[in-house]
Amino acid sequence: MIAHEVEVLSVSAGDTILLTKKHFIHACPHHRRGYQYKPSTFITFRAAQGGEMEFIYKIKNIVVIDPFASNMDKVLEEVEPDFSERIKSYHADRLITKIGFEYKNELYRFYDLDQNDIIELKHLPKPKNNNSGGWYYTVEQLVSGEKIIK
Repeated sequence: MIAHEVEVLSVSAGDTILLTKKHFIHACPHHRRGYQYKPSTFITFRAAQGGEMEFIYKIKNIVVIDPFASNMDKVLEEVEPDFSERIKSYHADRLITKIGFEYKNELYRFYDLDQNDIIELKHLPKPKNNNSGGWYYTVEQLVSGEKIIK
């Protein structure tokens, strides 16, 4: 891997960041404007109040499903069992914590994050301004030790 060339998708995670850390899953609307990201092997999440990023995760898989589907269990039969069980737990936690799934009649992308291939960013880099949407940084920028990423 050439760190100065490898892009990392950085997304604003808001209240879902704790669920992402717990389940190693991130979910977002699939077609909605502002959630259209180019393919990436790595992803990081910007926390609320400033956008600090704590980890870089490797994306293992992405599944697109309707989180409101009555046949979700049936749909998840086609998904690797561990990922399927984590999706179910993540889904339940989002509903219990009132985070929910904001957009009805919308498919969501569920990202399977590798639980072993993680880079910790101890210096908690952040953008100068924490904006919504997806941004791209290189691995080199994120691991440089700089607090503010440009």
